Amino acid sequence: KEPKEQKIIIIIDDDPKARVIYKRILGSKGYEVKCFDDSKAAVQFIKKKNNRFDLVLLDISMYNLEVTTIYELIREKHREAKVVIVSNYDKRYQEKVLPQADGYVDKCDGNALFMYKVEKVLS
Repeated sequence: KEPKEQKIIIIIDDDPKARVIYKRILGSKGYEVKCFDDSKAAVQFIKKKNNRFDLVLLDISMYNLEVTTIYELIREKHREAKVVIVSNYDKRYQEKVLPQADGYVDKCDGNALFMYKVEKVLS
């Protein structure tokens, strides 16, 4: 059996604590994680077709971030990648902001529920 290719997850979040926690949790499960604390750097990364990733964890409350624009860019350049909204806002609000996302995580959910939701979207 061929070894499975390592899944790559991008975190776009301006909260340093959230980035550190999510990167540690995901890294411990064998995922490769790339973090962006500002949307401009994330957009530059996403625009490059040869940059491969499987999932984007996107904070919708970042300063200077147009969520719909970034979502459309991901869909245009990396059609197979999944997008999960991660926010302090509740799921209902998250769904209003980006109804077409593949999943929603409330930052208050806790680590086990966070991992469950990530792995469910990636499976």
